[in-house]
Amino acid sequence: MHSRDFVENDAGVNSYEEDLIGSLELGDGQGPTGHMGEVSSTATGQQPSGNLLDDLDSILGMPPPVVAAPTVAAVEKREEKTADPFSGLGLGSLGFSMSSSGTKKPAQGGGLVDVFSTGAQARTITVYSNPDVRVDFAVASKSNGVDITASFHSHQRVLSDFVLEAAVPKYLKLTLQPATSPVVQPDTVVTQKLTVTQASEPAKPIMMKLRIRYVLDGMPVEELTTVNNITSA
Repeated sequence: MHSRDFVENDAGVNSYEEDLIGSLELGDGQGPTGHMGEVSSTATGQQPSGNLLDDLDSILGMPPPVVAAPTVAAVEKREEKTADPFSGLGLGSLGFSMSSSGTKKPAQGGGLVDVFSTGAQARTITVYSNPDVRVDFAVASKSNGVDITASFHSHQRVLSDFVLEAAVPKYLKLTLQPATSPVVQPDTVVTQKLTVTQASEPAKPIMMKLRIRYVLDGMPVEELTTVNNITSA
């Protein structure tokens, strides 16, 4: 299936909007880029929502769930239109990159320290928490984006088939390495490396939609959350 470049359309929007409109990239997290292919992100008969996060929700195929508040307020609250850099742009056909974690092979050096061997100072934020699991991001800024080590902590019980999926707007490039284990236990920490880089200039806000999947007591669980403006979180 071929993606369609925006310049082939007659939408008549400016070049800034072109950065945000394009193809959907899917990945399995089994390699450095985690890309499997491309499909068009334009939905027939779908009206533009005018909101970046709504579009990411729509393409992920899940309605926004009610989630517990994280330790650090990194879960997105709907911002006022005056503060939303994407408001009014008509993003119904928004393109974005999407990757999901894999566990067929372990990530090399999955600790919180060695991923930042360049010496960049990392800061840790909690991006999601519920009674079952807490997800932390150790974020190190670099010239054109961020390096992230995600760590998954089980509060009390064993979580099996654990998968992290992530989506970013098209103006960002996301690389997702496999997690160190598909099982999160109370006495262990599972980690996973992510890299987000700016795909165009000037630099734009780094935001990410996360879908967290796991099996608890034989029952599948899915959670969806948003991390907004990661570089200043």
